[in-house]
Amino acid sequence: SLNLWNTILKAENNIKTITLVRKILDQDPVPPYPRNGWHYVGDSSNAIGIRNGLSLFRGLFNQTMHENENCQIPIPHIVPSFAFDIETNCGFPKYTKINNSVLSMHNCSKWPLFQVDNKPVILHWTKPVDVSSFEYINTFCDDGPEEVFVQNVPNFSVKKRAFNLRDKPIVNPMNVNLLLVDSLSRSQFIRAMKKTIQFLENLQKNSNSFRVFQFFRYTVVGLNSNPNLTPLFSGFSAKKMRIKHYKSDTWLWDYSKERGYVSLWLDTQCPNSMSDGYEWQLPVNLGGTGQIKTDHIFNSLYCHHSYALAGQYSTKPRCIGQRPVHQLTFDYLHSFYKNYKNYPKFSTTIFYEAHEPTMKLSSNLFDKDFAINLENFTDSLNLNTFTIIAADHGLHYGLYGYTRAGEVEHLLPLLLFIVPTSLLNQNPELESILEHNQQSMITTFDLYETIRNLISFPKRPQPISPWSMSLFSKIEYNRNCSQAGIPEKYCICSRNWEQPEFYDCEQKQLDQQYWN
Repeated sequence: SLNLWNTILKAENNIKTITLVRKILDQDPVPPYPRNGWHYVGDSSNAIGIRNGLSLFRGLFNQTMHENENCQIPIPHIVPSFAFDIETNCGFPKYTKINNSVLSMHNCSKWPLFQVDNKPVILHWTKPVDVSSFEYINTFCDDGPEEVFVQNVPNFSVKKRAFNLRDKPIVNPMNVNLLLVDSLSRSQFIRAMKKTIQFLENLQKNSNSFRVFQFFRYTVVGLNSNPNLTPLFSGFSAKKMRIKHYKSDTWLWDYSKERGYVSLWLDTQCPNSMSDGYEWQLPVNLGGTGQIKTDHIFNSLYCHHSYALAGQYSTKPRCIGQRPVHQLTFDYLHSFYKNYKNYPKFSTTIFYEAHEPTMKLSSNLFDKDFAINLENFTDSLNLNTFTIIAADHGLHYGLYGYTRAGEVEHLLPLLLFIVPTSLLNQNPELESILEHNQQSMITTFDLYETIRNLISFPKRPQPISPWSMSLFSKIEYNRNCSQAGIPEKYCICSRNWEQPEFYDCEQKQLDQQYWN
């Protein structure tokens, strides 16, 4: 009901109220959330039986967790009737073209105007203009909507430094392409991103150049982004780094630059919108500590008024200048890879399409474009690109977050590797190790060590934390939360997960009506 929904919205930061709301939900005869379909099964055979009901579950994503006596993790049942009907069309650029970094404008009867890199001057377009030295181009035509284009501009001093520092014995170093989708659980990925799943299934089945690995027990170490991302990029907990004022020589971008890599930070949120606790992500002039020292940082686009006003957590489609934000982001990422094609690269791209309570924006257009761009990163020009698709945590707020299934999903985010077979061929044992580790308990501490290992491969640096291990080494199944650096309150193994009862056909129909 509407009253129940409003009660939940007001409960976001009130633990006592949340407890009360959960009791209300348990007693509500017609709950406005999908009770049916989100039950848990304790063994893999039941899980496979349930999941075979989905048309896309073949091969790769028909696998599930193995039994583990040390950690019995409940497995959410995916709802086939989950509906994604949100409109995601942002429009299309109509009067602007940029070919080979030359700007052209057509069909403007009065005032064709353009602006570059957010400079306060708007220029009158009269003839084709070379925009190769600008990363962010806005165009305006008569009373029509603004159009936006982005591109990476290479830095030749960065190329020189990378060439001089390159580790010469490594003939073909791996590019590290880290794609982070904030708040995306593995279960939500399976529900919403079916085109991406289909691409990964086909890649696993038909490609001789790449292998796909998925990690079932990838687990959070904290509630939200900061406690999970800080160890991913620094190797240390957020608490420890805060005590050290985030001063450290272990940040991944520093580690990669010292080994001849070119680095990129592409976070699709405006720095001005970040809250306390994210000091290391903020530049000094915005009250942060300025720890992100990549060769390229591109974020001016994401302070655009049409995006900043709605916010990166908006339930509406995120559009800037007739383009979805994620499309513009991929444009920049691909131009970065093109500009530094002969140099090893470490790129981090963060998307927020799953960070909203309707759980719908991660489907449709985002899913389609994500699959298309993954295909670009697995073509013949990227045979040495190791792609990591990861989330920091599952959704932790909104209506679904207060259900039992939502609690489980928050603790089990998505983690996938797309691994070049050229890397596997260099180390015959690596493939079997990664297959084994798909069922091991791992965290962002381990992902940090894996990226360090990948950047210095075949060398293996010593882990900097007692609870971090590279996924290029075998991680035993009996590893527990304490050994993995997972606080007790976020340890999924220590929860007393009660198995809910299944509901009758009438209740199933009510639930399906809500989602359809």
